[in-house]
Amino acid sequence: MPRKVNHVSEADHRIVTEAVAAAERHTDGEIVTIIAAQSSDYDDVALVWASVGAFLAMSLVALFPDFYRGLYDALRGGWGHEPTANEWLGTVIAFGVLKWIGIWLILLWRPLRLALTPRSIKAGRARARAIDLFKVGTEAKTVGRTGVVLYVSLAEHRADIVADEAIASKVSPDIWGEAMAALIERIRARAARHDAENTFPHDDLDDLRAAGYLGILVPRDRGGAGLGLAEAAILQQRLAGASPATALAVNMHLVWTGVAKVLQDRGIDDLAFVQEGAAAGEVFAFGVSEAGNDLVLFGSDTDAAPLPDGGYAFTGTKIFTSLSPAWTQLGLHGLDTSSPDGPRLVYAFVPRSAESEGTIEVRDDWDTLGMRATQSRTTVLSGAVAPADRVVRFVPPGPNPDPLVFGIFSVFEVLLASVYTGIARRALDVAVATAGARTSKKTGKTYAQDPDIRWRIADMALAYDALPPQIASLAADVDALADHGARWFSLLAGLKHRATATAKRVVDDAMLVAGGSSYFTRSELSRLYRDVLAGAFHPSDPESAHATVASAWLGPIES
Repeated sequence: MPRKVNHVSEADHRIVTEAVAAAERHTDGEIVTIIAAQSSDYDDVALVWASVGAFLAMSLVALFPDFYRGLYDALRGGWGHEPTANEWLGTVIAFGVLKWIGIWLILLWRPLRLALTPRSIKAGRARARAIDLFKVGTEAKTVGRTGVVLYVSLAEHRADIVADEAIASKVSPDIWGEAMAALIERIRARAARHDAENTFPHDDLDDLRAAGYLGILVPRDRGGAGLGLAEAAILQQRLAGASPATALAVNMHLVWTGVAKVLQDRGIDDLAFVQEGAAAGEVFAFGVSEAGNDLVLFGSDTDAAPLPDGGYAFTGTKIFTSLSPAWTQLGLHGLDTSSPDGPRLVYAFVPRSAESEGTIEVRDDWDTLGMRATQSRTTVLSGAVAPADRVVRFVPPGPNPDPLVFGIFSVFEVLLASVYTGIARRALDVAVATAGARTSKKTGKTYAQDPDIRWRIADMALAYDALPPQIASLAADVDALADHGARWFSLLAGLKHRATATAKRVVDDAMLVAGGSSYFTRSELSRLYRDVLAGAFHPSDPESAHATVASAWLGPIES
């Protein structure tokens, strides 16, 4: 039943009540609707803005001291009084304090405070409030655990759906995908602009965060959707069909939440903070790639120096750091050579605050052929500190079956394969639509009736159709804790290689089906053609994949 509030009229309340009653007649779900005026007071936002204003005010004094000394003298009567160092310091501090108080008083007006709150924060607060209300009022409190909360926060213009276990477990990812249809189309409409302008899709990320997408692999008891890797792979294929770059960028966040799930499923709960952070709207970036480091997970050129309190300071350069403008936590690795037991790889997470401290530099150097909106910029670490409670694993260098290494490799390869499979499907769909729309001058029929075009599209479909079942099978095995032993790495590397190579082939053929129009930058196929090329550069690259599979079948090369 709807909870009656004063934010809607009696007529609107009656409409909602009737709609909920009608829905409940056709389902076992017990629906609670909550309409809130606002999800948070955002007092902390006002404090931040006040502090920023005070800092800027005092910075202006430092930048233009003569102007402010003249103003100080004028306020003292214009007698040329030269303030002592203590007088001047006190005056500057007082100036900053007054600015802080003034801004804080202005931001007591809530509409302005709300307007100055970033969309991502509003989305996260609305989502968190929906989950809190669900846990307090609905979770496990209905017969059969069939409660559903429909939460609307008016000030933030946000809506969320939170379902109890019996409902969530019965809803397939395809159904959740249908619920995301409008979101997918908005993302698709923005993809070309972000590609052309070489900008990060903050609007996409905000919408995905508001929809709870950042937490799809997070367990429900920690605020997420509780999906498995196989279900997330389906959703990523859909997202990639709308915007490959957005899907690839979000992939890197999902890798860490997926690793947390893989570890938790195997009794290791070291990444609980990743799950809780993702559910609250935090964004986790993947900082492993290094120029010239073909060892990837098995080695690092980044120095990891231990600190007395158990934390680590990282110094080195990471490349291809997707989500660069938006991440809040950077998951990375480095090599600690100080241990008497020998070198060891250290996996940890560094907060974004390290950037303001000067120990992280994110270079604005992402200007690439494709996947432009990922904004996978170079990240320079100069003693960036991961606190002790964010140092999550020590692993010997070189190939090994450590659960963290397996978690990263399995989730990374499955989700990468999903993104490029999504690109292949979109290229196939565009080719089919184009063939049906183009008419041959020679025959007067559409190209969908041309035998050569039909053969080419059939060949594309034959190649594409093999990919989703392979992804579903291996992803389900990861979820089910299947034991493929040493074969795991060749199976996963092979999956990623087949997906990226097949996607490129399908896009190539789609370009031929569409004809010369696909060569123009305004064509979606032109963008897909550039985006799909990135697949060859992700680990495992073709050389690494073939070497891994050869070793699995033939054994290692003799020394």
